[in-house]
Amino acid sequence: MKLIEGGVCAAKGFLAGGVHCGIRKNRTKKDLSLIYSEQKATAAAVFLAKTRHTKEQIRDYIRENFYPLDKTLAQIRPDYRFDATCPGSVPQALLCFLESTDYEDTLRNAVSLGGDADTLAAIAGSIAWTYYGQKGMGASMADIYRQAYPMLPAEFHRTARELAQLRRCPDDQLTTTEA
Repeated sequence: MKLIEGGVCAAKGFLAGGVHCGIRKNRTKKDLSLIYSEQKATAAAVFLAKTRHTKEQIRDYIRENFYPLDKTLAQIRPDYRFDATCPGSVPQALLCFLESTDYEDTLRNAVSLGGDADTLAAIAGSIAWTYYGQKGMGASMADIYRQAYPMLPAEFHRTARELAQLRRCPDDQLTTTEA
């Protein structure tokens, strides 16, 4: 685990950064973070979710290329402990999504495992949001969303709109750029 100035931390194999965007009243604390993994399993799952693959297709691709995913959350839950490595968090996060019924259920699955629950929820939530979209939020999540969204800076609103457009973009219109 690496602590980044301002109280943001990154599990081994991940990069993280944070900003204060006004969710917390204490302006000295960062209250929104971005977590990035150089592991391609999460990116592959998000891409497959975006391109409307089924959960079974996503599971099969991850099994063939990254992790065995040979246990269920019920099997993992009793013995799962904090593990700040990609192999100790990415497969579990993928299962949180794969065994979910909607976005909120994905986050509940992540929290129910314990351990590094915020990282699990960030990974699983990114896949779930892409797969379910805003329609996949339960009523309580929709209430939280409606309350939190206006508190975000304009830059975040712009990014959210751009991501929503990308979600609706036909696959043949997607372009990539090399840095």
